[in-house]
Amino acid sequence: MSVQTRKVDAKCRVTLPEQFAGQVVAIQHVGESEVRVRIVKSPRRRPSLASLLAGVPDDYLPDEVVFGPPVGEELL
Repeated sequence: MSVQTRKVDAKCRVTLPEQFAGQVVAIQHVGESEVRVRIVKSPRRRPSLASLLAGVPDDYLPDEVVFGPPVGEELL
């Protein structure tokens, strides 16, 4: 986790270094003219089964296999 203390201008604007680009950051007011900026981990979202199956191409799925009529006590 990267933490930096930065000076702010009169309008409380902060210029962040390039290492913060594209990151989720938390900004904490430390003093009258300082803020603390730290990179936080974004929560990982678990994909749903529907979204995973949506990514499977149609030609990847195998053809249906027919084994014939039930034999013995397979059909209960």
